[in-house]
Amino acid sequence: MKFLYLDGSAREDGNTATLARQLLHNLDYSEIALRNHHIELIVDKRHDSEGFTSRQDEYDALLPAFLEADYVVFSSPVYWYGISAQLKVFIDRWSESLRIVPGFQEQVKQKKIFLVLVGGDDPQRKAQPIVQQFEYIAEFLELDLQGQLIGTGNKPGDILHDQIALEQARQINEQLTHIEERV
Repeated sequence: MKFLYLDGSAREDGNTATLARQLLHNLDYSEIALRNHHIELIVDKRHDSEGFTSRQDEYDALLPAFLEADYVVFSSPVYWYGISAQLKVFIDRWSESLRIVPGFQEQVKQKKIFLVLVGGDDPQRKAQPIVQQFEYIAEFLELDLQGQLIGTGNKPGDILHDQIALEQARQINEQLTHIEERV
């Protein structure tokens, strides 16, 4: 069982990472902090005769980890009621992958994903557009959205005061640990 954690935060070891790592506690997982990688914005050439062209960035190097993972935890702070730019750019580039990576859609189909979001301004309510966005992404690619974990935190360390989110992370971790033990 391969677990991948895609850290979409601009801050190292922030509240979102803390909560995501609680969810993944004691599981064998790989972590990619998207802020540490150069990923170019998508240039939409789906309808151009030459199609998508090769890019000089790190997206292609990161893609295999995503494709090989059985479970992927996407995390982002709630930035202006949306996901981080780092995570959005990574996902936007899937439009290219659908066209130029052989078997991309088949490789992601039924991949199990979780969403971890942390915000300081009523995130249980204001992160719902992000949850809906991921529901649509999952529907389109036939990903298996296992659930979302939404916590409250603004200043560094605030998430450690959100006992509900920490308990939910523990419960999800327990479920994932049992799944991993059976494999």
